[in-house]
Amino acid sequence: MNETQTQLKLPNDVISPTDIYRLIRELDMLDDFFRQSEIRTGGTPQAPPRYSRLLDSVVTLNEVNLLDTRQRQVLLDQFKEISEHSPVLHMSFSVDPPGAYVQKIVAWLRENIQADILLRVGLQPNIGAGCVVRTNNHAYDFSLRKFFDSKREYFGKKLHDAVAAQDTSFGDALDPNILSQAPINQVDVANAQAPAVTQSTPQEQDQQPEELQTATAVQQNGGQV
Repeated sequence: MNETQTQLKLPNDVISPTDIYRLIRELDMLDDFFRQSEIRTGGTPQAPPRYSRLLDSVVTLNEVNLLDTRQRQVLLDQFKEISEHSPVLHMSFSVDPPGAYVQKIVAWLRENIQADILLRVGLQPNIGAGCVVRTNNHAYDFSLRKFFDSKREYFGKKLHDAVAAQDTSFGDALDPNILSQAPINQVDVANAQAPAVTQSTPQEQDQQPEELQTATAVQQNGGQV
């Protein structure tokens, strides 16, 4: 890496300010190890600490030689510059988005807005779907909750029309003749429910019990004993 280089290329897996803070701390530890190695007496070799995948991505992308003290210092200064001055965008989702999805967002932001922009991802379950984007002085709500709120009057009218149509179809299903039909004559109902009286022959009367014969005779004489 050229020592006069002022623009650091950030890989897409370096996403948030937290990632930058980790890189600064890791690079500080690596720089301390090399400084101590310079003053350490001979005959006590030690393996350098293994650095993370994030630092390896930055080093590979920017072609940095970590064995070079000046290049390490330039890289450290650039990390600190990014942590203090780079814009930070906040995006909230209803669920935790996959890492590959977040990296695609970061790639688009760095290509179309600013090359060193950082992204904080948060959770806001009550938005339903979509996302809410915030900067230092603006907020943009692209959530499903916001969409429904903006269409409240429209959905209310549609719901009212659907209920009215259902009530109309229920009324049409009723036969008007049923509602206007006169009540049935109570005498007809009584006659329909009363059992028919049959005349019994003298032979059948002789076979009936005495109480039943008396009741039958009274009924045939019109109720006179």
